[in-house]
Amino acid sequence: MKVLILHQHFNTPEKGGAIRSYYLAKALVDRGIQVTVITGSNESIYTKEIVEGIEVHSLPIAYDNRFGFMARSRAFIKYVQGVLNIAGQFTDFNYCYAISVPLTVGLAAMRIKARYKISYIFEVGDLWPDAPIQMGFVKSYFFSASPLSA
Repeated sequence: MKVLILHQHFNTPEKGGAIRSYYLAKALVDRGIQVTVITGSNESIYTKEIVEGIEVHSLPIAYDNRFGFMARSRAFIKYVQGVLNIAGQFTDFNYCYAISVPLTVGLAAMRIKARYKISYIFEVGDLWPDAPIQMGFVKSYFFSASPLSA
C-alpha cells in the first residue's frame, strides 16, 4: 500500500515544532506501508530526502508564523499549487492523507482525487478561518455567520 501525506508544516523531532504528522508517517512505515510526504520549506530549492523510511518532498515555500494575513494566504495557495505541480509523480498511490493547517490543503486533496482517482482523508487540525474572523481580518457575513465561527 502507498500513502501520500500532504502537510505544509511537516517536521521531524530533530527540527522541532509540531511533529504529529511525522509520528503518523513513521507508524505507517513501520507497518510496511510506503509513505511519501509533500511539505513546504523555507529553503530556496525543492528537495527530496528519505527520513527514517519516509520519502519527503519539500517545496520551496517561505512561511513564518509572523506573516500577516495576506502573506500567509499566499503561502497556503502556493503550497496547493506546488502540490498539484508534482502530484503526477504519485498517481499509483492508494490514499492521500491531507492534514490541515491550513484548510487549503483540502483543495489539493480534492484535485488529486478528481484527477488521479486517489481516495483521500482530510484531517482538520485547525479551523483556520475562525482565527482571522476573531482577529477582525475577515468581516464577510458568509464567514462570520458560518458554523465555523459559532
